[in-house]
Amino acid sequence: MLDFCSIAITARDGWVVVQLSGEVDAQAVSQLQASLDWALLEAPPFLRIDLADVTYLSLSAMGAILSARFRAVRAHTDVVLSDAPRTLRKLMEIVDEDGLCSEPAVVVA
Repeated sequence: MLDFCSIAITARDGWVVVQLSGEVDAQAVSQLQASLDWALLEAPPFLRIDLADVTYLSLSAMGAILSARFRAVRAHTDVVLSDAPRTLRKLMEIVDEDGLCSEPAVVVA
């Protein structure tokens, strides 16, 4: 049985939370990008991307998350990634190490 991607967005007290679940594969990337664009539309103070219920995260989905993070930092939005897979955490470390982003995201394992 396929575990389709589901995305829920909530906003409260300055936080916008993007809750992902299921398989976030290449076919779900456009939905993910649109959801992250919407979440960042008003430049909230805080963005949390919750990956706790994700069963699969494609490289293109990771790229969409990294791209959203760059946009968030430019808008002075603090980003928290919760329950990020090891691969994404490693990518975040590499990106921060290269100085491509002036402020690192907080990654909660």
